Amino acid sequence: MSKRYEELDSLRGLASSSVVIHHTLLTSSVFLAAHYHEEISNPLLKLFAYSPLHLFWAGHEAVILFFVLSGFVLSIPFTNRKPHYGNYVIKRVTRIYLPYIFSIALSYTLYILIQPGTHETLSSWFNHMWSRDLTLKDILSFILMYGEGSHNINTVIWSLVHEMRISLFFPLIMLLVNKYSWKTSLIAGVSLFSSLWLYLKIGFPKQVDSIESLNYVAHSFSMTFYYSSFFLIGALVAKNKDRLSSVFNNFSKTFKLSLIIIGTFLYTIEWWMPKVGYYRYNGNLYERLFSTAIVDYAVGLSVIILFVYTLNSFRLKRILHAKPLLILGKVSYSLYLIHPIVLLSSINLLKDILPYTAIFMLVPVISIIMAMIMYKFIEEPSMKLGKWLVGYRENRKYTIRKLIYKMREGISW
Repeated sequence: MSKRYEELDSLRGLASSSVVIHHTLLTSSVFLAAHYHEEISNPLLKLFAYSPLHLFWAGHEAVILFFVLSGFVLSIPFTNRKPHYGNYVIKRVTRIYLPYIFSIALSYTLYILIQPGTHETLSSWFNHMWSRDLTLKDILSFILMYGEGSHNINTVIWSLVHEMRISLFFPLIMLLVNKYSWKTSLIAGVSLFSSLWLYLKIGFPKQVDSIESLNYVAHSFSMTFYYSSFFLIGALVAKNKDRLSSVFNNFSKTFKLSLIIIGTFLYTIEWWMPKVGYYRYNGNLYERLFSTAIVDYAVGLSVIILFVYTLNSFRLKRILHAKPLLILGKVSYSLYLIHPIVLLSSINLLKDILPYTAIFMLVPVISIIMAMIMYKFIEEPSMKLGKWLVGYRENRKYTIRKLIYKMREGISW
């Protein structure tokens, strides 16, 4: 059985919480402006945006952490043994897809029941959610994890599209990781994924300029290949964790403290170097791609530092093994899925009862409570179903093999 790193689960829970805070703040127009690096004059908002305080609402950075962590966790069974691909897929699909579909069904049901209106004092980001009925194209997109129209119903599910796709071909990534050194794997993997990303982003659209649907497919799969690099990085950290631990433990206390400062800088690099962040959203195509790569790979490096520190620091482990953090880690996927629905429902139901500020403060609390409920009744049963299906599949194969053996015995006799 693969070892479970509960301290990393706690990190996932904290990252999910930062996504909740991030999306709650984006509901405000001033925070949305700060997010897009527009000019802001409020000194308190500047401090909250362009300082280490941004850690608390670093939403996109948390998604990069999720991808690296997925690569780390998924790789462990492949380094110990070679799991059957069919069983692996069954577990991944039930683990990711079933809660994902539930969140979409729940969101659209509440949209129909609540019939929300436009909130003029809130941001355009918020008002574009629950803004229209679903079309057949939307429904097919959600069922097939195509990715289009996700912001309208559940703004976070775009990342699950990539998570699911990468999971399906992740065993191929592990062939590279297990066969070659970390340097060769990293250079070859990142080069391949980056080439596919850039071709689908730049080269392919020029060939099908008039076909909008193909352009969307190219964009969607380009990002899948781009994020595959972070799964690869996570897998390489898992494979080399003992070597990394040995190097880390030989560092002085001063250098370890320096690593924390460097990691914090890299994780929030977009906010220490706002010009780079500005080009991510406001530059031309090449500026956007270059700025995105700088920011995300810096975040990826910071996540490596964080993981190594977490796995080797007794004090940090003890903190992350605190029961509230372990619970938060356990329900982190449900929290990630449910919080946009809580945000939308709370604002539309409580807007005439409470001021927006009070609602914003309630959203994280309600989201955690709802995540616990969703974990208990949706996520946990989905995981159990996956295990049951794998067990049933294995038992059936065993029974068939046993029957064939007995038949051969009878024929031989």
